[in-house]
Amino acid sequence: MIAGGRNSGKSHSIAKYIIIQTLKSKINVLCTRKTQTSISDSVHRLLCDIIVNNNLEDYFTITDRTIKSFTGSEIVFYGLQDSSKIKSMENVEIVFLEECDALTDYDITTLIPTFRSDSTRLFFVFNPRSSQDAVYKNYITPHLHELNTDGHYTNDDLNLSIQLINYTDNPFISDSSLKEIELMKASSYSQYEHHYLGVPNDYTENAFINSECINACIDSFKQLGIIESGRKVAAYDPADSLDGDTHGLCVLKGNSIQVLEDYHSHLNDGVRTMLTVLDDNNVKNCVYDSVGIGAGVEGIANRPDLNFVNYKGGSAVLEPTLKSINNIETNGDMYLNLRVQSYDYLKFLITQTYRAVHGEYIDPKFILNIPSTLTNTNKLIAELSRLKLKSSNRELLQLESKADMTKRGVSSPNLADSLAMAIYSPLNAQSKTVQNWNTPLKF
Repeated sequence: MIAGGRNSGKSHSIAKYIIIQTLKSKINVLCTRKTQTSISDSVHRLLCDIIVNNNLEDYFTITDRTIKSFTGSEIVFYGLQDSSKIKSMENVEIVFLEECDALTDYDITTLIPTFRSDSTRLFFVFNPRSSQDAVYKNYITPHLHELNTDGHYTNDDLNLSIQLINYTDNPFISDSSLKEIELMKASSYSQYEHHYLGVPNDYTENAFINSECINACIDSFKQLGIIESGRKVAAYDPADSLDGDTHGLCVLKGNSIQVLEDYHSHLNDGVRTMLTVLDDNNVKNCVYDSVGIGAGVEGIANRPDLNFVNYKGGSAVLEPTLKSINNIETNGDMYLNLRVQSYDYLKFLITQTYRAVHGEYIDPKFILNIPSTLTNTNKLIAELSRLKLKSSNRELLQLESKADMTKRGVSSPNLADSLAMAIYSPLNAQSKTVQNWNTPLKF
């Protein structure tokens, strides 16, 4: 596994290695990535350039689909979406998996083992994008100490070797590239670290919620001397599918997060896990996303002793004729749907918390507490920081959908969704005078 920033020569080094191996003996090589819609998306061009630049054309037969050497070696190019083609391949000695930051947990646990054998060498190559990406979370995070100290990590028992490589390790980097890097280093050191030193960036440009405000919510009750109070409310966001998506579950006491979990399972098992958490934490009230697969949650739960309220993010806003939180426009003139209305209230609490932590008096009922001791604190912060608005033909606030986020390589914000539902739920009477979905919010 090779990770690092731009201009480090990661892909070029693996490509040269592959060319050399195909000249030594007959081997089969698979070059793949998460999604490949055409050969131009692959490293086909890079391999061809290496062959031409080293005057090796006489030893290779190049087509727009494959590259074959005089030894009988063959290099093929498929995307992971072509799982049937990948599964049919036999005796693959080398797999070059580029741009691994786009892989999901599902890809790692389900698809990758289909072409792994004792004789296969897998090369994962990527520029770290987010600390919550599956490859970074599963392979880099557990070994960060060794990697930051030595630049590499090796575990013979796992047949795993990880190497961090950056532009500073590339002796062939051009002067023009170095000048560009120095310009970015001077103008934005955080962007320099992300793009050229391979430091993950969990924040999104033009994000809906400011990352500094989110960070101010960490242990805010402790900082401000606020005691937890209010009723306990849970929110459950079922997984849309088993292909990398997870269930999200949040339990609040007032505006303080008590439980924050995400997990993989079928819906029935997901509901059972949710019920166990509710019982363990003595929670009697739960709001759940009832769109699509979530429509069956209450029936599966079959718990008349619990108070369930369904939530549909795409439904109409609450109290459209009343003033929104900006106290200028009405809810109907401000929001496209309930989802962005819920998130805007969460954003309001986060912003108020930031103001309180920085010395301004704010009513404690508008303070959000995110305990640092939660297992998923960092993941929640990353999810909240990566939300973006989407253009609306009606000039209303609209958040991008989960499908939109997937297109730009961002995973579904299940933890953030569950928090937004719990905070805005009519079941949570700590911060709002609300009895049901049709009662106006009071600020």
